[in-house]
Amino acid sequence: MPVVTYANVTTGSHANLIKLIDIKRRLTGRAARQLLFGNAESASHFSA
Repeated sequence: MPVVTYANVTTGSHANLIKLIDIKRRLTGRAARQLLFGNAESASHFSA
């Protein structure tokens, strides 16, 4: 289980891990938004 691994990690690297996960979440969120808007734009181009 991942939870057990996280619990055994030192607090320093645990904080770094959380930071990395947070950055990854923001990046994937931004990428998903760009994908959605890009698809919406191309759809409007095709319908026009």
